Amino acid sequence: MSGGVMDRQTTLFPDAVAAHARDIGATYLVSVPAHLRSIAELDAMPPLKRVTSSSAPLPPETAQKLREKFGLRVTEIFGSSETGGIAFREEPGAPHQPLAGVKVSCDADGRLLLG
Repeated sequence: MSGGVMDRQTTLFPDAVAAHARDIGATYLVSVPAHLRSIAELDAMPPLKRVTSSSAPLPPETAQKLREKFGLRVTEIFGSSETGGIAFREEPGAPHQPLAGVKVSCDADGRLLLG
C-alpha cells in the first residue's frame, strides 16, 4: 500500500537477519520477541526506520537494548490469531492503544469486546 517491498526469506539467526537486512537494503523489520532479544545482542544492525514486534509481549529490557544500541524503537502489536492485531504500543509497559477502526469495551462479566 505504501510502495514498500516485502521479502519473505526466513532467517533464523540474528547475524543472518542483520546481514540479509543489509544486503537487501531493508528499512523495516517485522519479528517476534524471541528473535528481537537475540538481535539486541548483536554488535551492529543496518539502519532501520521501524521495527514491529508481534506474537507475545516484548520484554522491556529487549526494547531498551534495541533503542540504546541501535536507536531502534519497537512498535508492539497486540492481538491473537483469532482477532488479528487489535492494538499497539510504542513504549514498553505503556497501555496498548486500539488500532484505527477498532472499538474495545468490556461486558458486565469483564470479557473483552471488540467492535
